[in-house]
Amino acid sequence: MFGQDTKEGVHLVVDIGNFSVGVALVYLKENHIPEIILNRRLSLPLTEKWNKEKSIDDICQNLQKLLKIVLKESAKTLHVSLRKLETKKIKNVLCIVSSPWCISKIKTYGIKEKNQTEITPKLIELITKKINLYDSETPNNTGKQGENLTKIGEKEDLYKTIEKKIIQTKLNGYVVLDPINKTAREIELSVFEGKILKKVMDKIGSTIHSQVSSNIIFHSFSLTGFAIIEEMFPEAHDYLLVEVGGEITEMTSVKDGLVTDSSYLESGKNLFLRNVIKEFAVNPDIALSFIKLFYEQRSEKTFNDKIKEVIKHSETEWMNNFKKTLYTLKEKLPLRIFLAMESPLVPFWSEFLKSQLIESPLSKNSEIISLNTKALSQFCKFSTDEPDTLLAIDTIFLDKIIR
Repeated sequence: MFGQDTKEGVHLVVDIGNFSVGVALVYLKENHIPEIILNRRLSLPLTEKWNKEKSIDDICQNLQKLLKIVLKESAKTLHVSLRKLETKKIKNVLCIVSSPWCISKIKTYGIKEKNQTEITPKLIELITKKINLYDSETPNNTGKQGENLTKIGEKEDLYKTIEKKIIQTKLNGYVVLDPINKTAREIELSVFEGKILKKVMDKIGSTIHSQVSSNIIFHSFSLTGFAIIEEMFPEAHDYLLVEVGGEITEMTSVKDGLVTDSSYLESGKNLFLRNVIKEFAVNPDIALSFIKLFYEQRSEKTFNDKIKEVIKHSETEWMNNFKKTLYTLKEKLPLRIFLAMESPLVPFWSEFLKSQLIESPLSKNSEIISLNTKALSQFCKFSTDEPDTLLAIDTIFLDKIIR
């Protein structure tokens, strides 16, 4: 299992959300789909109101707990010492970070030449160096992500670039998958750049390195989701990627196979839980079971009538925020929406979206595709009793970038 090749061996995947953190030990082998050996996830305690500043400290505390659990259990599974696993055997740590800790931007840069020009790696490098995505940016034109982060006192000089990837190349106006050694007069590159708050990156990095000595690779969920949809659904060119977290719903818009924008709304699945808790005076676990009973149509009539109003109010509130965010993306509802979330309520959330979109005259033909473990199982092997959707998405992405 512990091959010498950098592509083969065990890697650690860390998923940082806005309300939960997940950790998985995965095994990569050439010409095989990646295998999740073990995964665990912890959520934050549900409070009356979400505190952005405090949540990252709580997430890091949960991450520290999870690393101890996953590493200890993995060492037993792999029949190696814990010390050896922590210091030598984990090749890389991939850390995927969601909103609001990340912001992203896409910019297209083109050149025109009088004569046919050969596209070389050096030319590509020269063009990308000219793309400084955040020059002269202000909080007023950084999109919803920038606006929300500015509200909590952050400035863009407090960010660190974690990814700058060419996501589309056009030669003479046509998309080309492999431009190297081809010739053209017009060359156009579209680059995706993701940035993470430095203080968040430092806290996460310190937490991981306190237990694992391997190199950490940071990426945003926006790029991760886009990359795996490109892998799984190569025919998908126009869609919206929706990641529903506990407190935030992140949205990435793709047109003609190109990420055009990303944003988020400060409303997630916890909106439903808080409304149920308020109405019935129960704890979060009971609130979750109440919602499941309702969606599974297993509740008695008196209870059903009461919770139905609470659910309906929650759905309306979330959908209104969703549509407002679509407006900021300057997008109408697309034909395809890819839904990504880690929750027992995934099938119910998918049905909720379908029912809401069917009622909209703009989107009666919209399609909801849930990126659940069943859909991901063709691209990722689960050797664990509790598959985690988001960690599976991250694992597929790790395999893709390693390859």
